[in-house]
Amino acid sequence: MSDRDGVPQRFEARETGRSRPPSSTSPDTESSLPHKDSSSFMQRSMEPPITKSTLAALGVERVINNPGFRHDINFDPELRFGLILYGEEERKRQEKEDEFWSLLENQLAQFVTSRESLSRDHQVGDGWCLPALLAAVKEITQTLLPQRDGDLLNEVLRGELLMQQFYRGVMDVEKLGACLAGVLKSNCARMRDESVDEAYRMLSEGSRRNEIGEVVAGLRGFLHVLGAMKLDAANYRLRCLRPSLIEDTVRFEQQFFRDKIAAGELDVSPAKAWYDEYDDVVRTHHNLARNEEHEVWGGTAAFFTGLSRLVMPSTDSTQIPQTFFSDLVSLVKLRSDMLDAVNLEICMQYYTGLDLARARFGLALSNRDDVATTAPRNPGLTCAQRHAETSDARSRARDVHKSFVALVAAPASSSSSRRWEELVKPLSIEILRHTNIPQNVLPQLEAMLSRSLSDARDERRRVVERQFYDHLLMELAKRVKEFKNLSNVGLFSLATAKRGSESALKDWKQSWVGNIATRLADLGVLHWRVWAPLAYLDQVDVTTAV
Repeated sequence: MSDRDGVPQRFEARETGRSRPPSSTSPDTESSLPHKDSSSFMQRSMEPPITKSTLAALGVERVINNPGFRHDINFDPELRFGLILYGEEERKRQEKEDEFWSLLENQLAQFVTSRESLSRDHQVGDGWCLPALLAAVKEITQTLLPQRDGDLLNEVLRGELLMQQFYRGVMDVEKLGACLAGVLKSNCARMRDESVDEAYRMLSEGSRRNEIGEVVAGLRGFLHVLGAMKLDAANYRLRCLRPSLIEDTVRFEQQFFRDKIAAGELDVSPAKAWYDEYDDVVRTHHNLARNEEHEVWGGTAAFFTGLSRLVMPSTDSTQIPQTFFSDLVSLVKLRSDMLDAVNLEICMQYYTGLDLARARFGLALSNRDDVATTAPRNPGLTCAQRHAETSDARSRARDVHKSFVALVAAPASSSSSRRWEELVKPLSIEILRHTNIPQNVLPQLEAMLSRSLSDARDERRRVVERQFYDHLLMELAKRVKEFKNLSNVGLFSLATAKRGSESALKDWKQSWVGNIATRLADLGVLHWRVWAPLAYLDQVDVTTAV
């Protein structure tokens, strides 16, 4: 997740890059809660939504011992501390935040209408939001700013003096806001300047016009900017620490999982059995010489054979060993991408077969299952005509594939397990549209396509999946050979670069399978380094690990 330029609502440490995307809301766009006039509401003691203690979650020290974060940082170049704004817990937190600002607004309104009662109720500070807010701002600035600016604001934000001025009606809100804005803008990232200016504008204009709501919005804006500055500082530290954290991954994870295994909290015997099964397959059925196998795979042929099987659609996801729980989200995404690749190729085969039949024989869809197969060339065509025909067919096929991808990429209306069932009809319509086949054959095409996309026993599906598996294994071998001798940081850098370059390939299958192979090799090489001595290999074999 990348940093947000807007004023954030709340800040927490995101401990994984595989979480839901964040959202943010600017304070000037939010509707405030209704005023509450009950005395119990006015007497409630509340702390500001952003304080020194809540921002402690953004301390790098708090997350560098989190195994999920330490694992994800190896794969996600955009991993950042960020906003977490989702779910029932966040809704409650948002309500509490809105309640604080609404309570502050009510208290300030009471000060205007009944200063004596407010002074009497809150002279000692119980339930009084303003001194708590001033104290929070002061504490946060002390942790963010260099000593010179911190000392300046420490003098300006003297809570007792400010509250005395407030009670006497001589507190200069504009001057206070100008000082705070000046110091923040001299220390914050440039992208925060607009938020600082907006907070000061609301505070100063609200003060001049006696608009309590704007004054509160300005105070809210300043507090959010302080949270954003803490976020920026944490992400800067994370960028500096990333290489050392990545390089230390294997040592950190092995120590963590050794403790789990020793405590009986993790059983690696099923993972060992899974690996041994593929080790037997490789030893029995592969004709790869031992020295050639080691040169290509670095002694990991069995492991990567099994790993590549885990991402194929026909493999039951329950077969994924428990040792992959840190990579489970990535494997699910890889399986989904491979399913899309296989099904898109099936759709393209139906399109190609029907297009050839229409162009050369004028055939409509018959009752035979093999209508979507290629037909022989017309021997009467010249070489130039054949070249032009082939070029035109490739161009149309690219357009068709783009239309298929657009349908697949559209937001699903149901669960992922039913997504391809719902796509059968629109994909069939798209095939007919591009081949000019009569619409009355749509039901038959839908039935055939549905069977090929969903039935693991379908012959076309089995052939296509086998082709993709062989292609994946070939591309995977290239990348493992390239990755196996790299340091962890080198692996992270090269895998990140290759993922970007593969997306630019013109051949969609090469691009798709190449991208999956790179991600799988990246995941697998690091996994093997961590788990080979813990679960897969006997101690005498550990030296063969990548």
